[in-house]
Formats: sequence, structure tokens, C-alpha cells
Amino acid sequence: MWLSEQFTRGQAWVDMLGLANHKSGYIRKRGVRVELKRGHLGWSQRELADRWKWSRGKIIRFLNELESEHMIEQQKTNVTTLIYIVNYNNYQQYEPKVVPQKEPQTVPETDHKQYLNNNDNKKNIKTLVHFDGDNSGKPVDKSVDKSGKDEFPQIFEETLAIYPKRNTPHNRRAAYKAWKARVNAKVSPEVIKAGVERYRRFCVDEKKVGTQFVKMASTFFGPDEWYLQSWTVTEESKYVAPTTVNGPDGWMAYGKKINKPAKPGETIDQYVERLRGELRNRRYE
Repeated sequence: MWLSEQFTRGQAWVDMLGLANHKSGYIRKRGVRVELKRGHLGWSQRELADRWKWSRGKIIRFLNELESEHMIEQQKTNVTTLIYIVNYNNYQQYEPKVVPQKEPQTVPETDHKQYLNNNDNKKNIKTLVHFDGDNSGKPVDKSVDKSGKDEFPQIFEETLAIYPKRNTPHNRRAAYKAWKARVNAKVSPEVIKAGVERYRRFCVDEKKVGTQFVKMASTFFGPDEWYLQSWTVTEESKYVAPTTVNGPDGWMAYGKKINKPAKPGETIDQYVERLRGELRNRRYE
């Protein structure tokens, strides 16, 4: 019935929970096998846009919002972008363990038997978020107390305040959870803060601030210990060729800067093409 008309944002979220894999498997994209784990969606943005009758721009904004709320993660592969439902198990109902009764029940009890989501029955989905009644469709976490402001340790607030901004807001609760786990593991808060300061300088130098290429704060504070990286920018990587090169002299200057002089017998066109390849490689390293 839903597929006959355009989805609302709330319907789209519930549909994602129903489409997510309930166990590991795989799909093939362009002939390449892509592994899926529990909680992964094997649907591309284009396929979801067609299913929900949305524009490509709308679905990108919707998925980015869910990711900023730490409800999903978008994981790029060489052939597609997978969507992972964060805390997928929390949205699934369960079958409680049956405890043998020592004495017969004197009062009949309601049958509470529940089942795991099997991808075919959306009635099994336990929705932990609801959507605003003003038709905005914005997800609201019902577990959050809106009556007061969250309070975090001052050192965490100072650290998050200097963390480079993304194109979407950082999830403060998820960031604090990851930060607290490191502190509980005997990592000094000052060490984490110093790592953030280095990373901020790196993002400024690389012109990443305000883009999707800035790591989520929750990831940076996570078990991979990104805060221990040096995050240094070499002199070579600081140089970026201008968008419009002023003739061969501009490329010659760039080649000299990265220590790539022209080879004997190489024409200027061949040299420029080789430098363009070098520049592309440096941008994607």
C-alpha cells in the first residue's frame, strides 16, 4: 500500500528498519560481491529514491541527517554505499527466555511471545523513535529528557569546542560516550584534547573544515585511537595547484615545488599530463 504513493520521512525510516538484513549475507553490485552484516541495507540511494518516490537530493539530505543523529552510518565501498542501522538490535523485538514455573499459574497470563525481525514482517519492528506531529518528519529520541540541558565534564566540553566542524553536526552524546570509554580505559583527557588540536590544524591546512571529510567526533574518540596520530602536513601536501594554471609556467612551478622536473625528451604537454596525474594521486592519498 505504501509503495503506491510518496513516503513520508517517518515511513521511510520504518521502511529502512524493515529492509535491513536480519543476518549476514551478500549482494552483487556491477558483478562485484558485497558482504552484508546484520543491520546493513543492500539498497543504493537511487533504489531507495525510486522506492520512496523522492528526489536524489531529498534522500541524500535525509540520510545525512540520520547519520548526524548517529542513527545510521554510510559506509562507502568501491562499487556502492552501504547503509548500516546503528543499534539495529534495539529496534527488534525478542523472544524472552521461558522460566519453568514451580507451581501452576492460578491467573491466566497474556501471551507475550515475540519474534525477531525476519525482513518480511514489519510488525516485528520495535520503533524506539517517533516523529513530530507537525508533519516535519524529524526523528525524535523518546529516551531523551527534553526538560533540561545535558551536562558534560568541562574538559570534554573544551575538547569538543575545538573539534573541527563537519558539514553535519556532531552527535554530542555519541561523542561523549566514546570519549568516556577512553577515559575509563586510563587515557588522559589532555592527551585526547592535544590530539584534537593537531587534527584541527590538519583539517584547516587541508581545507577539510565544514566538509564530510572531517571524522565524526565519536569516531575520532573511538578505539582506533585517532587522537594519537601526528596529523602533520608535509610541505609538499600543502601546495595545491591553482584551479586555473597560468600556462606552462604554472605547471613548471608546481613540478619544481613537488620535486618532479621534466624528463629528458618530454614535451610540455606530456609533462603537464604527468603532473596532473601526480596531483590527482596526492589528493586521493
